[in-house]
Amino acid sequence: MKTITRTTLTSTATHFHLLADLDAYEGDKRVYCFSWDRKIPRDYVNLLITY
Repeated sequence: MKTITRTTLTSTATHFHLLADLDAYEGDKRVYCFSWDRKIPRDYVNLLITY
């Protein structure tokens, strides 16, 4: 069994954007795949930044 994952995290002033892919292989045959695309509010994160 082999798994391959890819993730990208970006952000705007109000949200984090998470893209992720998972592929699972048995030998050369892909037996499972799943993708995530999530938009997560940055609730209170800006309060942690000090200037």
